[in-house]
Amino acid sequence: MRVKPPGASRTPSCRRSLNDTIMIAVAATVGLILGLSAITVPGDKLTISVVLYILIPIAIS
Repeated sequence: MRVKPPGASRTPSCRRSLNDTIMIAVAATVGLILGLSAITVPGDKLTISVVLYILIPIAIS
């Protein structure tokens, strides 16, 4: 029987991959909606938030 170390993810990799894809799609959709509604959000701030809240957690998992 294989025992996972404490803190190891119990989420199957295929499910994690789907969640990652959904998060990236949501980020792209939010950027599009902000652009269409004429709300000004600096591109660098949007990029930093995507890196901090999407790409880094994906890389860690």
